[in-house]
Amino acid sequence: MTPLVSAVDGYISFLPLAEPSWGYAIHIQDNEGYSYRYLHMNNDTPGTDDGAGGPLYAYAPNISRGTRVVAGQLIGW
Repeated sequence: MTPLVSAVDGYISFLPLAEPSWGYAIHIQDNEGYSYRYLHMNNDTPGTDDGAGGPLYAYAPNISRGTRVVAGQLIGW
């Protein structure tokens, strides 16, 4: 549950519910068109190593595809 914050101002361009081979991820595109990829995000229920956490423990509240974010904003864990 280490907090993961956005490196840049931009928007969420990709947000899968889960990829079988590597789990959860967020892609952020900044205002200049560069893409920042956050892979292998948390997939566990807090305090466990069960792989059953789901999007609730991978993504911060109110994060969805198209959401605008600012540098330093919590996006997940």
